[in-house]
Amino acid sequence: AYSISIDNTLLNNNLYDIYYDAGATTKLSLRSSTLTCQSDYPYSDNPYLKSPYSPGTINNSGVYLNNSASSAIQIGDYGNSNYINTFRNMNYGIHAIYSSITVYNNNFLHMKGLPYLCSYPKVCPYTGIAILADGSSGNINYPPTAIIGGTLPNQLNYIQDCWRGVDINDYNQIYIENNIMTNTNNKAPFFNPTYGNHAIYVIIPDATTRGIAYCQYDVQISTNNITNFTTGIHVYGNLGTASLVPPFGDKSCSNNVGYININNNVLTTSPRGIMNTGMLAEVTNSRIYDVLPVTISQNNISIANYACINLKNYWQHPTLGALIVDHN
Repeated sequence: AYSISIDNTLLNNNLYDIYYDAGATTKLSLRSSTLTCQSDYPYSDNPYLKSPYSPGTINNSGVYLNNSASSAIQIGDYGNSNYINTFRNMNYGIHAIYSSITVYNNNFLHMKGLPYLCSYPKVCPYTGIAILADGSSGNINYPPTAIIGGTLPNQLNYIQDCWRGVDINDYNQIYIENNIMTNTNNKAPFFNPTYGNHAIYVIIPDATTRGIAYCQYDVQISTNNITNFTTGIHVYGNLGTASLVPPFGDKSCSNNVGYININNNVLTTSPRGIMNTGMLAEVTNSRIYDVLPVTISQNNISIANYACINLKNYWQHPTLGALIVDHN
């Protein structure tokens, strides 16, 4: 049974619509509801938070979770197609800080990015992200898990006109499957700086700094349909988990390496749409023996302005290998 049930509800003009504080594990049933930041009827996407917030302030997050990694919170109900939730016009649809999440049957709309607010040297999270999960803080013995979409009916999520679709940092179990991500605002001949930056952006944790619990990771990105993002899928890492030559990498992780599988995704552009890079797999290359073992297979990538698949700072490990690109 669910401890919190929110059905057929409009949550409008709140700084946070649903807030899970540290340690909270209460089960959530959220279905057929709208979480948004809009003016009163006949609704428009104008920032509308009232006093004590400054004029023009927009929702921070539809659902915010802070340090609940040990028990996954499910956001959405796939029991019926009519249970779909809508997140609209906010900085982040779902923002998880070191929290395990499962996200099914949601629609994320119109989340405008303001990347210029975070230009170097200022450090702050980008905005306009449908699902943002950051596991870089918290108990390193219990790495969090993120499940975004799935293969059963109504488990997919729809993401439209957002700066980023899914942005996950330092989670060691990540499953992003069967989602639909599109942008109508990213059109040729110019990239729109406030929409369509990345559909999926994943940073793999470095076990040499995060600890032994992060050695065995599993990342599955499959059967997603992505249209009109500057970069479709970007996997970035500096693992140190496959080194066999001390002092490079974490010697205790040498034979316990996880895998990243990117398969059966469709990445393209619509008429007058634009995509720079379909897939980018990148190693930071600060240690010569680091690898990022990735399998990229059975993907359909078309009409890329720069590259369908871009591999950056790769080298081939003599025994473990690093990269398989097959039948794309």
